[in-house]
Amino acid sequence: MRWVSNDAPFTLVVTDLDTGGAKWPFLEAQPSWPVTDTGVRTLDVGQIPTYLKYSVKADRCAELDPIIIVDRN
Repeated sequence: MRWVSNDAPFTLVVTDLDTGGAKWPFLEAQPSWPVTDTGVRTLDVGQIPTYLKYSVKADRCAELDPIIIVDRN
């Protein structure tokens, strides 16, 4: 997965839908926020199914609020 912005820096926030807690679910280290490109990220799918909610936050932009569901390898 990769998030890129051509307009402004952003912050990616990921939460675990089961616990409601913040979670960085990728094998690669979390970048220092804000960024304009997260680079390619590989999901760490140690537990399946995994339900993740993410939002992208950027100044002067509405929040994007989708869900990622990993239900198989």
